[in-house]
Amino acid sequence: MTSARAADQRERLDQYFTPQPLADALALLLTRDGWWRGGNVIEPSAGKGAFVRAAYNILCARDIRATDIDLQRYEELRAMPECSLATQTDFVAARHGKPFSLILGNPPFSHAEDHVRAALAIRDPRFGAVAFLLRLAFLESADRKPFWEEHPASKIYVLSERPSFTGGGTDSAAYGFFVWANWHRGPTELEVISWGGNPKKPRAVRARTPSAPADAVTLAGTEVQP
Repeated sequence: MTSARAADQRERLDQYFTPQPLADALALLLTRDGWWRGGNVIEPSAGKGAFVRAAYNILCARDIRATDIDLQRYEELRAMPECSLATQTDFVAARHGKPFSLILGNPPFSHAEDHVRAALAIRDPRFGAVAFLLRLAFLESADRKPFWEEHPASKIYVLSERPSFTGGGTDSAAYGFFVWANWHRGPTELEVISWGGNPKKPRAVRARTPSAPADAVTLAGTEVQP
């Protein structure tokens, strides 16, 4: 595929592939903070399968599934040894037939809320979690306020370094790793993390709690504790 055709397809399908070091670093956070409790995993709109690899290598999951609407991506996912089952389908419209312990990925931002809602609907009712890499702008807009009131995140990890999804310069938007765990109670937690930023030279995740006034901050209808 020529670079022009690849760019056209990326724009048409909103395909921006997660750097593997970033996917690995985010998976480490899931184990560090107890969001991963074992079980099966699915990566929606998986692209090149960065989170499939992270689930296999970092989470040590073995029942890992992936979906993508694009035929080329589906064929690549199907050939991955880490992927138990790949399906060429629209994740949002598909009937998945079973719940998942973890729905993990980087959904197209133009369909982000649809992906989050579909993922929340297939969480394992006992210990299920959704963990998505999303632009921080997902927190915004008056139209989304009812969503946040109904589905407050358990934790948001703010990326201090902006990732590059094209192999060139970093993205123009700020990003966070949003986690919804159905056993979590209490306000949304917020943490700023450093994942390295350089896909050629990854380093271990470092985390810190940002300084803030003693009072909690209210963000998009959700109480965020520093």
